[in-house]
Amino acid sequence: MATGDKINGDAFMFHIWDDAAYRPIACITSNDISSSAEVTESKNKCAPGVVSTEYGAINKSASIEGEFIDTTSAGGDSTKASFDFLEGKQDAKQKVDIKIDFGLEDSSSKYAKAIISDLQLTGPAGEVSTFSATLNIDGGYVADPHA
Repeated sequence: MATGDKINGDAFMFHIWDDAAYRPIACITSNDISSSAEVTESKNKCAPGVVSTEYGAINKSASIEGEFIDTTSAGGDSTKASFDFLEGKQDAKQKVDIKIDFGLEDSSSKYAKAIISDLQLTGPAGEVSTFSATLNIDGGYVADPHA
């Protein structure tokens, strides 16, 4: 059985559209994508006792954790997006366009529109501040709307 090449997690990245280009969300320490299917069940009198299942809606979300970096002050890294950028989009109740790179050389990126449904900033004394975000993907993957 072939094992294939393992994909390094460093290459699995999220970017967010900023009205001019896709910015990497920084500085990510961990991220994931979750996909779940609603299942509908039905029974009928033609086949008593048999339960038939079908797909309902498919729900996708992404979770991101990272170090909070300065992207807005003089000297900050304005080429990246961090907690402050995400919070601005959430406060404006603005859906965001995201780009997901999986780190595969022969596979294109995936694109989606998302809602920033959860956002948290943590600043423990003497340590780097971190943030986490949950992005609910709206309607599945789409072609790059900015191509």
